[in-house]
Amino acid sequence: MSTLGNFQRVRGMLRLLARSVGRLWEQRPADSYAIHLHHLDPGFEPIRQEIVTRLGQRQFVPAIKSDVAAVDGDQSALAQQLDTDHYKGLAPYGSYVGRATLFHTLAFNENLKGATPEELRWSILSPGTDLSFIDDARRRFVQGSAYLDDRPNVPLRFLAEVNLTQILRRQEQHADPGEARAQLNDRIKSIFGGTVFNLFPIPGGPYEVPDDAGDGKTSLVLMGFDAVEVSSDNVAVPELVGRIYAQKDASGGLRINRNNLVFLLADQARKEEMRHKMVRRLALNELRRPERLNELPDHQQDRIKLNSPVHPRTPSPSKTSLIPNCARPKKRICRLASRSASTTPGSASPETSRKSSPSD
Repeated sequence: MSTLGNFQRVRGMLRLLARSVGRLWEQRPADSYAIHLHHLDPGFEPIRQEIVTRLGQRQFVPAIKSDVAAVDGDQSALAQQLDTDHYKGLAPYGSYVGRATLFHTLAFNENLKGATPEELRWSILSPGTDLSFIDDARRRFVQGSAYLDDRPNVPLRFLAEVNLTQILRRQEQHADPGEARAQLNDRIKSIFGGTVFNLFPIPGGPYEVPDDAGDGKTSLVLMGFDAVEVSSDNVAVPELVGRIYAQKDASGGLRINRNNLVFLLADQARKEEMRHKMVRRLALNELRRPERLNELPDHQQDRIKLNSPVHPRTPSPSKTSLIPNCARPKKRICRLASRSASTTPGSASPETSRKSSPSD
């Protein structure tokens, strides 16, 4: 900060020090053995005003609010979210990384702005902090930051304008949920299609799954991920699956070829991840349009071109299969048994099995 023209080296530093001492005395963090750079909290209004007003760094207000420390009443900043989600009961490593990066950014000369990962470690490391947590927080902060400089081979430093991460987030908010759902359904059908099974994708009721031998092929009933789901920890047969298994039509006729059915259901725990990946794919495809791509700096254009939006095998969540389990084949009494199955095309071999059945 000493390179900033409006920084008063004696009085300015004394003001920051006095405010920081008062804040630390009020909070008394357990890891404080000395006053470090990361103890200067821009979430504390007097320190925030020192940065924004006296130092004239108003251009960094969006970066501070988004990534370092939000004002009271606003949504938590990225660093504060990291503290809550990953470092609860520990030193606030996310905030320490954000604060240290911020103050390393406040320099006049371009080549002095920012800190290398090694300099960030030296800045934060103390008897009360752990090096592995510092590195973990830095990695998470870089991945989630909306204002870090995302150009290659530059130190950790904030920019006044948003980076590609934030641009993608904004584009994801404009993605059409209906389009995402339609593309997911198409992709899931293509993954589990083929010649081994007779595929019946996304049935709405028993009438959409024929009750026949299927030319000697097993009928693979691919349930819609929006219609039914199953928890891998506690598998229970959904009502719609039970009806399709037991009935052959809308009038409730008894299905004869029950043991010719295999049901494939979405894993409840993976559905949101699947949706987000498809939304991200749509956002990246939109940014790849020539008129949008030309609006971005060269280094961001390169990242957009090289970034594979969704790996061909990732849109589908892990699946759980429900197959007939004929415990007493002579009496033709079958139940549905659940088995976890991989999403990799062609790898439907079961890994675990738990019995759960609707009434026959």
